[in-house]
Amino acid sequence: MASILKVLYYNIIKKNRFAIFELDLTQEFAGPSLNIKNYQVSVMTFEELARLIAGKKNLPREFYRHEIDGVRHCALVMAGDRIGHISWIYLKGDKDRWFDLKDDEAHVNYSFTFPGFRGVSFFPEALRASAVWLKDRNYRRIIMDVHEETTFMINSMQKIKEVKRIGTLTHWFLYRPKFNN
Repeated sequence: MASILKVLYYNIIKKNRFAIFELDLTQEFAGPSLNIKNYQVSVMTFEELARLIAGKKNLPREFYRHEIDGVRHCALVMAGDRIGHISWIYLKGDKDRWFDLKDDEAHVNYSFTFPGFRGVSFFPEALRASAVWLKDRNYRRIIMDVHEETTFMINSMQKIKEVKRIGTLTHWFLYRPKFNN
C-alpha cells in the first residue's frame, strides 16, 4: 500500500523538477582516469550486457532498460568480475521520455552504482567513457536529467568540470514535456 501511495504522490500530486545538464563533445574533456589494473570502463551493447549478467539474480531495474525502453548501449564499470556501475546511452530512435534527440545527440540516463562502490566516482568515469565513445562516432553532445531531489547525483555531475547545467524541466501528473534542446 505504501508503494502505491508513493507512486501516486510522485506521479500525480507532486510537481517533479529535473535539472538538465550538458556535456559538449566539441570541446576538450578528460577521458576515464580510473586505475585500469583495478577497474575496467567500457561501452557495450545490450546483447553484451545480457551475456554478462546471465544468471545473476536481484539486479536493479537499471540493468533491464533495454527491455523497458529498447535502449541499445550502456557504459559499465567493473572491478574484476564485479559490476560496480551502469549508465544507459540513449540515441536517436531509442524511446526517450524527455528529449527528441538529434542525430548527433545522446542522453545518458538510468545510472546505478552498487552501494559498495559509491564514492569511487564510477558515474563520472562511465560518463567520460561514454563521451569518448560518442565523440569517436561524431556525436556533439550528451544531455542528462537529474531529479532535483537526487542531490548525490547532482554532486556527481559537479565532479565533472565540463558538465554544465542548461535548464530545468517540470513534470506533473500526465504532463510530460519535451525539453527544447
